[in-house]
Amino acid sequence: MLDINMDKSQQILSLNPIVFFIYFFSALALAQAPASKKLYKKELDTVWSKNIYIQNLSSDGRWVTLKKFNYKNKESYLLLNTENADTISLGHVSSISYSNNSAWTGYMDKDRTFTLLNLTNGVKTNYRNVNKFNFDSTGGYLALLIQNSEHLNVLQVINLNNLSIWEENGVVDYQWLPHLPKIVITKKVQNNSKISLYDFRDNIANTIKEYSKNSYSHITISKEGQSIVFLEKENNSYSLISYSCPTGKSEVLNNKELQVQLPMTNISNKDLYISDNGLAIFFYRRSADTTSVPQTAMEVWKSSDPWILPRMQHYSKNEQTYLLTVWDINTGSITPISDMEHPTVQYNPNHDHAVVYDKMLYEPQYKQYEDVDLYLRDFKTGNKKLITERQYNEQGFISLSPNGRYVAYFKDQVWWAYDSKSFKTIALTQNLDISFERDNNSGVKDNSPYGIPGWSEDERYAIIYDEYDIWLIEINGSCKKRITNGREENIVYRISRDQGRNDIQYLNLLNNHSGIGYNLNEGFILELTSDNFDTGYSFWNEGSGLKKIFYENAIVEDVLIKNDIIVFKRNEFNIPSAIFKMNVKNMQLEMLYQSDSELLNYDLGGKRFINYRIADGTTLRGLLFYPANFNSTKTYPMIVKLYEKVIKHDLLYFPPSDYEYTGFNLLRYLTNDYFVFIPTIAYEIKNPGKSVIKSVMPAINKILEEFPIDKTRIGLFGHSFGGYEAAFLVTQTNLFAAAVAGSPVTNLTQYYHDIGWDWRKEQIWRIENQQFRMGDSYYNLKENYKMNSPLNYIEKLNTPLMLWTGKKDNNVNWTQSINMFMAMKRLNKIGELVLFENESHYLLNPENQENLSIKIFNWFKFYLKKEWSD
Repeated sequence: MLDINMDKSQQILSLNPIVFFIYFFSALALAQAPASKKLYKKELDTVWSKNIYIQNLSSDGRWVTLKKFNYKNKESYLLLNTENADTISLGHVSSISYSNNSAWTGYMDKDRTFTLLNLTNGVKTNYRNVNKFNFDSTGGYLALLIQNSEHLNVLQVINLNNLSIWEENGVVDYQWLPHLPKIVITKKVQNNSKISLYDFRDNIANTIKEYSKNSYSHITISKEGQSIVFLEKENNSYSLISYSCPTGKSEVLNNKELQVQLPMTNISNKDLYISDNGLAIFFYRRSADTTSVPQTAMEVWKSSDPWILPRMQHYSKNEQTYLLTVWDINTGSITPISDMEHPTVQYNPNHDHAVVYDKMLYEPQYKQYEDVDLYLRDFKTGNKKLITERQYNEQGFISLSPNGRYVAYFKDQVWWAYDSKSFKTIALTQNLDISFERDNNSGVKDNSPYGIPGWSEDERYAIIYDEYDIWLIEINGSCKKRITNGREENIVYRISRDQGRNDIQYLNLLNNHSGIGYNLNEGFILELTSDNFDTGYSFWNEGSGLKKIFYENAIVEDVLIKNDIIVFKRNEFNIPSAIFKMNVKNMQLEMLYQSDSELLNYDLGGKRFINYRIADGTTLRGLLFYPANFNSTKTYPMIVKLYEKVIKHDLLYFPPSDYEYTGFNLLRYLTNDYFVFIPTIAYEIKNPGKSVIKSVMPAINKILEEFPIDKTRIGLFGHSFGGYEAAFLVTQTNLFAAAVAGSPVTNLTQYYHDIGWDWRKEQIWRIENQQFRMGDSYYNLKENYKMNSPLNYIEKLNTPLMLWTGKKDNNVNWTQSINMFMAMKRLNKIGELVLFENESHYLLNPENQENLSIKIFNWFKFYLKKEWSD
């Protein structure tokens, strides 16, 4: 039998350039770990923070915002000084922001009290009844929208250099211009609406528009602050107004002018977008026919429709009837971008064309996303060119280059690029002897690519991922180079997206499938993840190549970088989160903050990866957690926790707690003498249930041979797809002493014919082309559907089984649990059904979370420890 205790001091191997950091963290862990750790007690649960996250970093890198959650998931904030590690507790605030010059921070609590904090001298000033606050881009001014005693809004703008206050009554909303201390203000006083621009450099106010009966909304400002666009509403009709800040002139587009070029259409009140130069304004038009369909209590679903009625209605209401249009301010031309033939658009306002398509062209397809024909539509001429046919349009399959010349798409296992200038298609990865497509273990017909995170800024290269590495693929085909060596190192390299999570422009580009442009000379931060979930960061640029910053046997995440200061979070499943800082110039690493430091004095168990072989010869890897205060002379119970495979999330830190979304907390069981095992499952298409047996049973047998586990005291837990797996497995074997299946699918035939009401879609796609991996229709595989349904084997169930679900779960329809329970009841099987009112797929009510966690814990305690707790 293996000596598990050796795992705690097991040598950690790493690559030479970063051995220093391994030793740093190892020495830190040893310094924090007493020779004999304390025994954990449940009464300590309320002491710990649930978790901590890095939210933001000031522009000078001196202050980092931390968001903490207590044991009941209530949030609070800390400010942490990266120079001296001083902390400032802000309490339970709802929003926080830094000035761009890093001299100030402001935050607002849930009672709408705003606090302005001077980060230089620590002086705080409070303002009550604040609805909104923003610093200007220079850091010299702060705007506060305050509700006065008469419940009217007052705008106060504070000059942060001398704390003088400028005030304006009756303000509805405001918005700062980029780069300059100018503010756009919308006012309404005694039914008189007004929109104006105020310049605090010379204290000059310009009225942009004023009219007694109208209102103004959807203010949108160009990137450089040269243009302001907004909607004016008059008698339920909208006009679009563009105001030039340099000239003070306005251009107006109303419905009458719109209908000259696009008859029978009106300007809608949907969001506006504007190009960086302010010359192209994007808005949505709708049919001028406003006749509404009479609402009745009767719905008619037609089998001939491409989609079921709920999805058709949602699509029509929110997408199909809103048609994107561009207004050219210079020429006055109005060009339709989307139309009823191709109503869906992917675009960047700074490009000359957009990608358009019709989602319903090939429907019904019963896949998660649709196959579509992609067209390129020119903004100036309105002409359309076919890019490719039958392209799967899930996010990640299509990317627009930064300046719009190329459209990249993944199809037939190859990345392609369509050139909008030559109208030619280029195969980017076709001749490379490496796969850019994820394996087919998911059962979907359209296997996803590993990804295309962006492009070089000049559009010379597409940046493409394979399983491990990052490639720069020159569009003209002359150069295809791999810039990392992950395949040789068994390390996955990916460009970090965390560093851009507070950049609105970056996030908008991601949402619109518009590729991120990277300056290859400046480079980017890379995230590293090994097969064992060792993690770290590297830096790459074109001049210096790859440079590892740090890498070790823990989870590092939440990275941000400003002014040569990098901050990140480090944690392990049994070591609370800590915040670290590194100065890029001297590469010095420093721990700034350790959460739940007292918990370091308690034994929270350990882990070991387990390799095991299944019948077809495949080697799989599972993760075995062993209990706190492990004693090799004892035998222990074990809980097998099912989903699909071991993932990084399984190794994240979550303190012992009963406030869990699914009722299971790893450390709760490790501190109560349980082993916990997470297997990896190799799926066979058409047999998701049978795959679980083939993958899990050999793993358990190996563990029983090598570890002191009582084979009569093994439990089983799963939720959602894991709940399905647990429900199926206990009908195939009598190995388990007790099982819990949360929100499980129990009858594939019935689930196949049901509706996912949360998504307004049929459940067919989940079974044929997603997680259930059946690969074909029920009507072609009736026997397989039956053979892989837990309910079909209910007579063989001899394991006490607890089922639980929320009564509003429409993701896995909650009636699936009812069906299984009724079968158990009719056959006098041992089990319980736990239902929660007003809960869906995951439990959100803390009281329900606690009740479920205790219920599950006691269920296992009774059957695996031969004792009962009420």
